[in-house]
Amino acid sequence: MRAMLAISAAQRGRLDEALCNLRHIPTPSERHRRPILEPTATAQILALAAREKRIVAATEELQRLQAKLETKLCSIFLLLRVEHVVLWFAGNSLPQQSH
Repeated sequence: MRAMLAISAAQRGRLDEALCNLRHIPTPSERHRRPILEPTATAQILALAAREKRIVAATEELQRLQAKLETKLCSIFLLLRVEHVVLWFAGNSLPQQSH
């Protein structure tokens, strides 16, 4: 339910609301095999976060939820030079976002 609310909020351009809903989703266990978010929803949230220059906050939640991104969509982000997405998929830690 929270995943659907997060996706809906992202579609309306409401990143804070989307992230709030993602934070309410429990961290998946290793036995949990089904993705919580579809790759297109992950991309939509990342794109919104990039537009709002809040990619760190979004990637932290998406990484915690073990969200996946399709290779094609990852290539688009690489072309857009979204540095934090590249670091996330490379498995490196994300730099701390200054407040």
